[in-house]
Amino acid sequence: MAKFCGECGKEVNEKAVICPSCGCPIGGTIQSQPQQPIYVKPVSAPFSGIAIAGFVMSLITLIPSIIFIGMAPDPDANGFAIIGLLIATISVIFSTLGLRKISYKELRGKGLAIAGDIISALFILFLFIMIFGFGIENW
Repeated sequence: MAKFCGECGKEVNEKAVICPSCGCPIGGTIQSQPQQPIYVKPVSAPFSGIAIAGFVMSLITLIPSIIFIGMAPDPDANGFAIIGLLIATISVIFSTLGLRKISYKELRGKGLAIAGDIISALFILFLFIMIFGFGIENW
């Protein structure tokens, strides 16, 4: 039966006093089998639900903006602009709250929260430029 060094795990002669590989004394450290490293799967932090909601809402904001652009001269387009503005405002709030929660609780989703803030802020800026810069009537 083969014996193994308790320090380096190499096979040694049963009569050896020191390990020929690492030079450690073998007195009481002989093992019948080498130790295998134990793999422990790292636990990843969960995503922030608020950050995900803020990002998804920022994408939903794009739907009324596309409709608003297509109907811009029409007075009925104002309703889509208001809906888009409300969704974008809620998205900014959710994304910002998600970003704060991520920093305090070490959660994942920082990129989603930042992307949600940026997309929503750009939509709000776009909406104000369309309304006040180009003078869309019946606001």
